[in-house]
Amino acid sequence: MIQVQNGRLYFNWQKKPGQEYPRFEEVIDGFVYASSAFADFLATANVGPVKPNHWEVTYVNRIPRNTVWATPADWDFFSLLPRIPSIENVVMGESFSGEWTFEIPRNLGRLHVRWDTLSQARPDDSSDAIRLTLSARGPLRKDTDGIAAVLEGAQLGRKAIVITFRNLMSDKANTFWGLEQ
Repeated sequence: MIQVQNGRLYFNWQKKPGQEYPRFEEVIDGFVYASSAFADFLATANVGPVKPNHWEVTYVNRIPRNTVWATPADWDFFSLLPRIPSIENVVMGESFSGEWTFEIPRNLGRLHVRWDTLSQARPDDSSDAIRLTLSARGPLRKDTDGIAAVLEGAQLGRKAIVITFRNLMSDKANTFWGLEQ
C-alpha cells in the first residue's frame, strides 16, 4: 500500500495469509519505483522536485498468545521486561505498555521500541497478542542526495531493527522464529 501525506511518502507491506512474509529485500524495489513515479508526477504537475529530509523504517510484529508466551508471566522472553509481578490469590499482571528509545551510534538516527498488549482480558482468549513495534528514523547524510540517501538510511534502520529485535528476544523465542544469534 502506498500512502502520500503532507510531507511523507509511505510504502507499506504485510504478510498475507498462507504466504511467506515478503522480506525487505523483496519490496525495496517497489519503494524505489513508487518514489520515482511520485517524483515524476510532481515534476509533470510543476509542483517541484522531491527533497527528502529523513528516512524511516517501521516493523510491526504481532506476537499471539500461545506462541512464545501463554500468560504475562511468560513475557520475560523480551529482555527489556522483568518478570510481571503477581501476588498469589490477590492480583495477577494482565497488561503492559511501554516505549524505549535508543540512539543509533554516531547520531545516525534513533530506534523506538514500543510494546502494547492487545488483550480481550480473558485468560483463554487466543486473539490476545503483543504488538511490538520497532521504528528507526534519522537524518539523511549530507553528502548523498535524494532517493539514494533515503535508501542508505532505510538499510541502516532495517539493520538496527533486525539486530535489536533478535538481541532483545530470549534464545527460546529466537529458536521459535528460526532466528540465529
